[in-house]
Amino acid sequence: MEMNRPFIHLFNNMGNFYLYDVNLNQICRISKDTYLDLKKLLKDENNFEIETKREICKFKNAGLLSDKRPIKLEHPVIKYLPCYLNHRMRHMILQITQDCNFRCTYCIYSENANEKQRTHLNKKMDWETAKKAIDFFIQHSSDIMNTCSIGFYGGEPLLEIKTIKKCVEYIKYEYSAKDIRFNISTNGSLLSDENIEFLLKYNFLVQISLDATKDINDKNRRLASDGLGTFDMILSNIEKICSKYTEFLKNININAVYDPENDFSVFNKALYLIENKYHIKVKMGVLDDSYSISKIYYNKNYTEKYNYELFLTLLHKLGRLPSYKITPAYNDLLSDVDKLSAIIGVGGEIVYRGGPCIPALNRLFISVDGNFYPCEKVSEHSPCMYIGNLDEGFDIKNIINLLNIGKLTEKQCCNCWAIRYCKICAKHADGGINLSRELINKQCFEIKLEIERIFKYYTLINNI
Repeated sequence: MEMNRPFIHLFNNMGNFYLYDVNLNQICRISKDTYLDLKKLLKDENNFEIETKREICKFKNAGLLSDKRPIKLEHPVIKYLPCYLNHRMRHMILQITQDCNFRCTYCIYSENANEKQRTHLNKKMDWETAKKAIDFFIQHSSDIMNTCSIGFYGGEPLLEIKTIKKCVEYIKYEYSAKDIRFNISTNGSLLSDENIEFLLKYNFLVQISLDATKDINDKNRRLASDGLGTFDMILSNIEKICSKYTEFLKNININAVYDPENDFSVFNKALYLIENKYHIKVKMGVLDDSYSISKIYYNKNYTEKYNYELFLTLLHKLGRLPSYKITPAYNDLLSDVDKLSAIIGVGGEIVYRGGPCIPALNRLFISVDGNFYPCEKVSEHSPCMYIGNLDEGFDIKNIINLLNIGKLTEKQCCNCWAIRYCKICAKHADGGINLSRELINKQCFEIKLEIERIFKYYTLINNI
């Protein structure tokens, strides 16, 4: 009996040993002896002595330890893509303006921080382009019977509140039968009573940017006019909503960006206090350096404090620290852990990586000029991120390229144990004119480390 290398990943956690079977997408606890035997088997294709051991035979009889690998990477939606794009679009984001009244040092549109993105410009979407975009979206979402959504983005979109109002009024008049939800991302400075009442009237979901404490926020988030800090102004508007428009609080969340140069524990606890004081959900994200001139450095102090707070969170999840409150920093992590329970299925010959979304289907970003991009986070200067325009429609070829970025590294991906959970999206492969194999390869090691960490948290929390 010969057995080629099984398609598995081995890891240990807190003195226990585990086998992750890629084909069955299953994690099993194993003995230390079996762990060591399987490690040897992964290095030696033919080892009869190991293959005949009792526990290994038991796993094989249960369908585990198969050596089958996928032979091709291809997203299953591709064959239906034109039909889906023509009828099933769910979310459109209009770049109402490229201007902003803030100059945040870490902004992807910063004149000093970014390398590949556009900068702040005094360009705005005219009404004819906005109307054309709305009509396009409605026509291409005809099969969606439940809620669709339209977002307004900038720059700072409330600088063009008149255009936003015109868009909403047009939708409500022309497409009143369509269930459309509105959302907006704002820096929070222009939330006047008039603007709040409009957003409330049309049930907008509002994301306000605010970075934890006054010192932390004002270090990076400053006014364009005079360079002064913005924390007091934003917080005052939030408190106004809390006192005068309490029914609107359920529609608001705060987005905080963490700069690793700050004290993590202070930042984390401040977000928890904001969330509980104002009863507003807080989301936290780490600085994105995808298009930045300088790369983010995580110092030892950050790592130690992050891991300590994570340790407390895990103790709480295990019931050992009931009084501890989970802070916003770990919401996404715990969500990833919970998702492991929901992902099932047997691997086949044709698979696709878990990371790429379906460009334009779940999210279509339309620039002030009417150009299409998969989302607001990619570069508007990169030809490989461009997926069409309002005059010519979708560029199906480019959409397929983004959806199938795994083709660039197909051979190694088909042999990678982390393929189901890989989060490398097209943005991280943006080489400008073309998608870059080298940029993908640079991230593989860190991605696999993160997936293994999630496996460890999953086995710990679920007592596997």
